[in-house]
Amino acid sequence: MQFARFGHLALFFSSVFDILFSNSANSPTAGGSEDLISARCQSKCLYELEQRHKNNAETRRLIRHQMSTLCKEDTFCASCILPCRESLYEFDVCSHTLCRDTPDPTHCRESCVFMEQIAAKKAGHCPPQKPSVPVSECSAFCDVDSDCAEVEKCCVVGCSRFCLSPSLNDSRLLPRPEGITVHERKRKRSAILRWVMKRLSPQHTATNSNLFVIQWRWSVHKQSDTMAPWQTIMVRNKMYAILKHLLSPGRFYIFRVAAVNLHGTYGFSEPSRPPFKLSKEAKAPPAPLNLTFVYDPFSPPPKIVWNAPISEIPLKEYRLNWW
Repeated sequence: MQFARFGHLALFFSSVFDILFSNSANSPTAGGSEDLISARCQSKCLYELEQRHKNNAETRRLIRHQMSTLCKEDTFCASCILPCRESLYEFDVCSHTLCRDTPDPTHCRESCVFMEQIAAKKAGHCPPQKPSVPVSECSAFCDVDSDCAEVEKCCVVGCSRFCLSPSLNDSRLLPRPEGITVHERKRKRSAILRWVMKRLSPQHTATNSNLFVIQWRWSVHKQSDTMAPWQTIMVRNKMYAILKHLLSPGRFYIFRVAAVNLHGTYGFSEPSRPPFKLSKEAKAPPAPLNLTFVYDPFSPPPKIVWNAPISEIPLKEYRLNWW
């Protein structure tokens, strides 16, 4: 196994570890398309790692339980996986920006090529039945498949291009996850998320490179129409996820999961129901900080300014009293 043992590579591998199976709750992406493309790229790198060591029983055992660590330490895998989260779908930009200083530029550039290909063409085909569009209303809502949300493809309809749900019938793809459940753990600020994978074939279960993209929506109200847009929070290679230091009291959450391999994905599951809420209630927010009266004779009127306090739920309004 090609392991990196040089001190000057520590920072590089640290960044790769952040990419693989990352928690991205603070960096939402529109429509989920980028996250599914990224996971497919990561799955390819992990599959190649697995194949390189398929004849080594000890390494196979480690791959089953410590795949992310092995990828981090493997020169080929670490270089391969670097472009997967950068959303650089043009080969020249990806290659010159990311691969110039990697330990193995060849594997990095191969991922740049793969990212460009799967961004331009997702799994499946445009549906045979397409909406009719008058010639006078020609328009282009997309250029390539990556312009479309989730698994939708950019399809030519007459003189126009639209994002449409694909025709998908590929036995290599993992089925959609089902039966999502969320249970609070003994420590009240965490929960465990599980799902069921039905109709798995021997081909599906023969590899440890399958990945699961987990998204949530949340709100301080239970109604789904008040919830924030779907947001990717993590990518896992197990059929469960422990949500630790992610959940906040006083919020309702729903989740969905997509199963991804190197061939693509059928897309996200149905959302979990009912909305999940921690049993621990949110605390009332403390008083605002640094309350200050500001008066500038050259810029009336006077102002009262303050810093927002740290709160477990979003602040809706402030009330001012005077006497």
